[in-house]
Amino acid sequence: VGSVRCVSETGVLHIRSAHAGTAYLVTFGGQLYKALTLPIGETMITIPQGAYIIRIENQSYKIRF
Repeated sequence: VGSVRCVSETGVLHIRSAHAGTAYLVTFGGQLYKALTLPIGETMITIPQGAYIIRIENQSYKIRF
């Protein structure tokens, strides 16, 4: 089981992390949309509809809204 979990739900991105870090939200076009500082626990952010790659530590997650 990984220490990070990403779920998209009706325009809201939920990131649950076991330790603090940084998440980078990148569009499929390669443009950085946002860098988020992640505390331990759950972070929620509303993002525009589209497809994103969320990069956290050495892991990448593909999310589509």
